[in-house]
Amino acid sequence: MGNATVGAKAGAVAGVVYGIILGLLSYISIAELKDTIMQSIASALPQNSPITADETYQIALVVGPAFAVIAGVVVGVIFGVIYGALFNRLPGKSDLTKAVVLGLIFWLLISVLGGLGDLNYGVLYYGGGVVEGLVVALFFSYLLARFYRRFSPKPEQLPQTTSL
Repeated sequence: MGNATVGAKAGAVAGVVYGIILGLLSYISIAELKDTIMQSIASALPQNSPITADETYQIALVVGPAFAVIAGVVVGVIFGVIYGALFNRLPGKSDLTKAVVLGLIFWLLISVLGGLGDLNYGVLYYGGGVVEGLVVALFFSYLLARFYRRFSPKPEQLPQTTSL
């Protein structure tokens, strides 16, 4: 049975884990593509900018992962509520199948469509983000299903009577 409150709790917990992983992956991606990102920043900054490209890159290296963690929790709660509210309408018979369906929608919206802005950093950066997003979205789906089941109220069992 679907329950948006249980979904919010499950989504928040799954979102924390998702956000931490996404934050680490963001840091690694930004660090690995430093030269490409620096070139893009340098070309976008006005000539009389009081901040340098290196300073801007250092800010991105800290703010990007922090934003990923915060966004992971917020997105986790939102998708958890959606999962709980639509639980009975999502295709699939198991909690996990239902969560994977929602996770794939999540991946399409966030990584594939939302990541299109990253194309100015190059196809490699965008493609890496799409692949990382898929792996993390599937992991998030697994966590969401597990925590949803864990936080769902247990069905009351009738006391067993013994006949004499």
